[in-house]
Amino acid sequence: MKDSLKLNLSRASTIILVVLLLTWPLAWKYTSVGIDLETPHGDTVDCVFYRVRWPGDGSIMIGRIDRSRAAGKKVLEPFDLGGVFLSTGRTYSADTIWHRFGFRLIDYDHTRDGPYTPFAPGAHRAKLIGFPHGLIILAWAGLVVWRVRRQSAADRE
Repeated sequence: MKDSLKLNLSRASTIILVVLLLTWPLAWKYTSVGIDLETPHGDTVDCVFYRVRWPGDGSIMIGRIDRSRAAGKKVLEPFDLGGVFLSTGRTYSADTIWHRFGFRLIDYDHTRDGPYTPFAPGAHRAKLIGFPHGLIILAWAGLVVWRVRRQSAADRE
């Protein structure tokens, strides 16, 4: 049973690494996928978006965006899988060397920070963390190699 679990974890790690490699080209075009949740509140609808986003600069961003909209504008969709695929990449200011490499931490609230953020236009709140997509691939590949070497060492004993 324990060997079966290890084999399944090893396969899952390898599959995740392959998926990360296959999605790497997405990092150079704007792509956003995730879950959209809508809740009615009188004449408005609160929209919450949980997103994995490739802004087009080689990085990946994960987080939550909150917005409101008028209730009668479109049909209420309490749960929806949403996405925008392979649009023109977005350009964000690179205020620091970390931003140039793709590291970002966005904690935006319109009441505190003003009416606009380029990372989520029209949002009331946004919490996003971003990092270089290639870094995820290297880290995950390192984990896979470490697990394989550890397993090989255990098999030799």
